[in-house]
Amino acid sequence: MPAVLETTVAMLACARLGAVHSVVFGGFATLELAARIDDATPKIIISASCGVEPKGIVDYGPLLNGALKRSSWKPSHVVMLQRDMCRFRMTKGRDIDWRDVMTTGSLIDARLVLATDPLYLLYTSGTTGRQRAGAR
Repeated sequence: MPAVLETTVAMLACARLGAVHSVVFGGFATLELAARIDDATPKIIISASCGVEPKGIVDYGPLLNGALKRSSWKPSHVVMLQRDMCRFRMTKGRDIDWRDVMTTGSLIDARLVLATDPLYLLYTSGTTGRQRAGAR
């Protein structure tokens, strides 16, 4: 997800649910993203259709779909924030529109977790080999 309000909403929602999240740079190549998917084994991927970088719009669709094809782990769903400047072609049965989640979802009680339970995964740069996740 790019640096938009919905990214923070998604992170805080994960914390409220007791779900571990991992924020990934939007410009990642397909193979690196596939490696993170295989390592983190997410139940759901939350993404935006694109990001806006200094050199222009980055379409996340081909990157995400390519990573999902290459990864061994397959998440149940992809929740997609459709942005006006670049639309993501949704896959029926897999993809859910962010706006649908926001309009049809319901408020639930926060999950009680221990202070020692993981909140998120933060990966190393991988400059010395395979990327490794640290849990916080």
